Amino acid sequence: MVNLNTETDNKIEIVSKYLEKDNLFEEVLAVEEVIKIMLENEILRSGDLIQIPMQQKFETPNQNSIEVNLFQNDSCINLRALVYNTSNNKTLRNKFEIDRIKKIFSKLSIDPTIVENIVDWQDSDLLTIDGQEEKNLYKLYDFSPKNYPLHNMFELKMVSGLNRKNFEIIKSFFCVNQNYKTNIHSLDKNKISLFLPFLNNAQVEILLSKLQQIKLKNKNELLTLLERIKKNPLSNKEKRHLNLFGFANKSILGQVKINSKDEKEWMTNIKFELIDNKGIKIMYRLGPYSI
Repeated sequence: MVNLNTETDNKIEIVSKYLEKDNLFEEVLAVEEVIKIMLENEILRSGDLIQIPMQQKFETPNQNSIEVNLFQNDSCINLRALVYNTSNNKTLRNKFEIDRIKKIFSKLSIDPTIVENIVDWQDSDLLTIDGQEEKNLYKLYDFSPKNYPLHNMFELKMVSGLNRKNFEIIKSFFCVNQNYKTNIHSLDKNKISLFLPFLNNAQVEILLSKLQQIKLKNKNELLTLLERIKKNPLSNKEKRHLNLFGFANKSILGQVKINSKDEKEWMTNIKFELIDNKGIKIMYRLGPYSI
């Protein structure tokens, strides 16, 4: 039995409305505190939030059962990298990342012009790359571009040109994290091929095998390994791809499923991130909602 009557003063944005909040919401907050403590302990032990998917089960004083599933969420390219913030709080285009992500979209058979729409959603100016007013892309809707970096993947559903099919593909390879780095140790063969396009298939296989054997700690170690695999120095352009990568898991998606004693089911999705190695922060919560 885990006592979940934990109080919290975290200021967490509530993205969706919840029902029966007096009991369910308090239990979700309490579970969040338990998960944060667990993740902080794991950081101290291994340096990663988690290395493989994890599951925890709890029973609450209200006789509800709670199942928590945790998944790594940084085996992906961060779409916030399409833009960058300046010292005067302007959000500007990142040309290198835009070009790189357009090429990946093309390889995934997604219209690369959608990348420009994602940029327009985030950058500060009110014009598209063609000099048109951004609001005209959204004239059929009740909202306008945010003109600020993405907060979560669900915002993409409001970006012009995205539909259910390409959104499902995009979320398999891309994400929205406060931490900009992609955890290279969590990548599969397909993602390594896309994210390091200068490697051929045989070199991708070698790199994947090496990553399963050793734990890289920094970009210099990755550079040395790649040049050893390629048997040639990397060009300056190839080296820029390495800025993408981190070497530990710092972002987690949590799915919290509540089975209430009256046989109702509720779900909450929670995003946890390790920010600047200072502690675990809850980035957003969706729910609880009935399922």
